[in-house]
Amino acid sequence: IRQLTNNNFFQLKVEIELQQPTESFLIYSDEAKSNDKDNLLFDILSYSTEFKADETAMLSEELQVSDHVLRPMMEQYPLFFGSKERKRKLNQILPKHADDYHFELSMMAVIVKASVADIRVIARQLLLNDLQKEENELLKQLKRNFSLERALEIIGRYFGVTLEEDNKPLVQLINVLIYQHFQQNAGFTVEDWEAQWASSSPNICALFVEEWLQHDGKVLEEHIKEWEKVYQVRDVLIKHDIENYQLVDTFPVVDALIIEKCIDELVHLTIRVDERLSLIEQRLQTFWGSKGRLKALYETLFEAIRLEKLKPVVNRLYQAEDLYENYVKSLYEIDHAYRHFMHHFTGLDAKEILEEIASHLTNWYENDYLRRISEEMNFRLEDGYVSKLMPQRRFFAQKVRPILEKEQTRVFIIISDALRYEAAYELYEQLKERENGKSSIHPLAASYPTYTQLGMASLLPHRELSVDEKRGILADGQSTKGIDNRRRIIQSAESQTEVLKLKELLDMKASEADQLLKGKRLVYLYHDHIDALGDSAKSERETYRAVDQAILDLQYAVDRLSRLQAKRIFITADHGFLFQFKQIENHGKIPAVEGEVIDHNRRFAIGHNLSVPEGSIKLSEGQSPLQNVEIVLAKSINRFKT
Repeated sequence: IRQLTNNNFFQLKVEIELQQPTESFLIYSDEAKSNDKDNLLFDILSYSTEFKADETAMLSEELQVSDHVLRPMMEQYPLFFGSKERKRKLNQILPKHADDYHFELSMMAVIVKASVADIRVIARQLLLNDLQKEENELLKQLKRNFSLERALEIIGRYFGVTLEEDNKPLVQLINVLIYQHFQQNAGFTVEDWEAQWASSSPNICALFVEEWLQHDGKVLEEHIKEWEKVYQVRDVLIKHDIENYQLVDTFPVVDALIIEKCIDELVHLTIRVDERLSLIEQRLQTFWGSKGRLKALYETLFEAIRLEKLKPVVNRLYQAEDLYENYVKSLYEIDHAYRHFMHHFTGLDAKEILEEIASHLTNWYENDYLRRISEEMNFRLEDGYVSKLMPQRRFFAQKVRPILEKEQTRVFIIISDALRYEAAYELYEQLKERENGKSSIHPLAASYPTYTQLGMASLLPHRELSVDEKRGILADGQSTKGIDNRRRIIQSAESQTEVLKLKELLDMKASEADQLLKGKRLVYLYHDHIDALGDSAKSERETYRAVDQAILDLQYAVDRLSRLQAKRIFITADHGFLFQFKQIENHGKIPAVEGEVIDHNRRFAIGHNLSVPEGSIKLSEGQSPLQNVEIVLAKSINRFKT
């Protein structure tokens, strides 16, 4: 038995390995175990059996940490190791073979209830509590069971700042973090701020704020809002051009100033549309710009600016021979942008900030764009215009029948009431992103007059369309009103046909749908969301919201039909719609058509011996698929009085 001291390493080594190599020895020491590289008996230890009897040695083995790391820690921070619970948590957090720094970091993590021994998590835990040292319980625990001075030294070194125990260290830290996040993208320096909150690790500070905001940053949000108010960030920013801070995403006031700038430029017609559209797209990806009121304002402004960009497109109105072909190339974008603008605008909590812009754009849309496109169509109709696009009434003959004759594929046809072209194009843009299947879009020229009964009839198999006062639109003499009548007409062309409302099919279980469609070659599905709202005078302004919902419905329908092994899906519409936000002025209302009126609404009349009031036009033969009747349409955006 030999005792190991600091002075007998060499003597023991000679005795064990040279003088008595065949004897067994028990060597013990009450000193801290040396580092392997400093242990002069390490070679003997390597081929011997080690036994540890004291608490420190056993804890060292349990924590899988070197004795020379643990023993000084236990001596320096005895209160920490006086708790079994803290030692248990330390065992969970401490990395294997930790050095002095990571051991201290793990102790700090245990005290502040951090899930991992990560300086960023530890700092966040401290900042989630009260910033005032006197009120922060975690700082008190660090001071009692560790060392507050050492903790602040470790945290400060990481963030590149000096944190002093007697100088509101957490207040100083949050100020440095917020300022450095701001300074990262600011095109100027605020000298007072730089003097107080400089950091030798600015990127680490900025990244810390970025990560915190993205992961449950509600407390940090409040700190930032308070910082913005206390240090009068708005007053600082307005002294600089927007280009010097448009990349800053620290404060919500940055977005507020960008929005105010865009509004001012729109009102004074000085906006650089491409630059501002690009800027708004960027801001919509930022923390503040992607949420709540700011997001809603950005989305509304984006469409307003897009409309400004599209205004010159109206001048192409007269450049193409076929007005409809011109529309599907470019003009439809105006309707699309205006619908989205009004959708966002009417959803704002505080519309007054954009009221002037909305009034200006609505006036332009209704009195310039709609009026000009309507008057051009009137002029062409009076000249006998018939579009070169495939007429709606040829849909079944040219698109559906060839598939039924040449393939055994089941064909689905979804007719979405009032799904106009610009909305269909948006749907197409979304469907073509799908991985399974291909999408294409082809415009149809709607049957005049464009309303539900005639549009629905035009999409059925038929040779001739006519109208009856009591039975409505007839296809080859058969009434097209209601699903039952339409089913009979379709089954006359394809006996294995099913006709129902889209919602009914989507509400079925997969097994029920499979059973219903078993053996069917042709399935007509009717979807009515847009027109159901638009037909109501009270809800007409809700039409654009209904369009968004219709697009979502149809995307879901395609997904569901794909799961039912659908290979061919047509989505089409009976007609479109004309959207006007403002009430029609009295001068836009014209006298009602007189004569033997069979059917009518605010935009047309069908019958015999019809009058043609000023502000209306009578179609010539061949401009409508209806036989042996007269048709009078309201010109431009006029409405017949009722």
